[in-house]
Amino acid sequence: MLLCQALSTRMHIEPIRATTTEERQIDSQHFTVRKNDHDKAVALFAGILNYQKAHPEIYYYTRSRSFFREDPTNPDHEIWMFIDEYDNRAVYWQSLLDAAANDANGAANLAAWQALVVPPPPTGHIVWTEIQELRVQFRFREPLWPGCPDKEDTAQDVPKDAITATPTADTQIDEGSFIIRKTDHDAIVPAFRVALDFQQTHPEIFYYTRTRLFFREDPTNPNHEIVTFFDEYDNRDTYMQALTNGSSHPEIRARAAGFLKYVVKAPSGHIVWTELQELRVEFELREPLWPACR
Repeated sequence: MLLCQALSTRMHIEPIRATTTEERQIDSQHFTVRKNDHDKAVALFAGILNYQKAHPEIYYYTRSRSFFREDPTNPDHEIWMFIDEYDNRAVYWQSLLDAAANDANGAANLAAWQALVVPPPPTGHIVWTEIQELRVQFRFREPLWPGCPDKEDTAQDVPKDAITATPTADTQIDEGSFIIRKTDHDAIVPAFRVALDFQQTHPEIFYYTRTRLFFREDPTNPNHEIVTFFDEYDNRDTYMQALTNGSSHPEIRARAAGFLKYVVKAPSGHIVWTELQELRVEFELREPLWPACR
């Protein structure tokens, strides 16, 4: 018994630890998969993610989610995207570099992924910094992973006139991006908050569960930033119908004008992503990130 305990102690693996930074950032990456390789890709990536989750001494992140959509340029292809969330970007990135260089299984997983995706495989990540003061969550609506209702919320908190819908089996998100001048960053945040406050107080007009906004430098113009939002909901038809119905509301138009005056280039439409729910990963041993149910 003592020998077993000694071996157990000696074999204990200490996970990577890091000091949480004030910034909330995510890494995303897009790549292309052949449609007829969809199931094969899901199986491969599930194995890769399971390996990563089983080795917190090698990989450092809190949560990962994967999505896909049709490739508008090729009907035989899909575009996939993963989003990694963490509380320290430098430690996260170094863990990936170290895994590729020093861990044989990690290197083999990377090689298998590169062999499956449509060439050329991507070589880098896109880093987004969250504008945390622009988070919105409708707490009375059914929670979406990885969140949960606040313990204080009850059925009585649901507004009588709030839009309701039957959740669909698919989990989808809408992404939209626009470009602003860097010098307008501090001005557009409160202007956007005014619009979001109206949305959050009018669930009879808007239908979504939460939204988050992020920004990064525009690689084509050093004076600009790209701002992107992710709207999450449980029924896309109802979400879109609500946007359509609300688009002519005078108060909505007035509040939108408050931030649109800072927009250099507005989105021509939304990108719709469907989540690969079987590829969700969360390291419960790490500090939770918003939204969280623990």
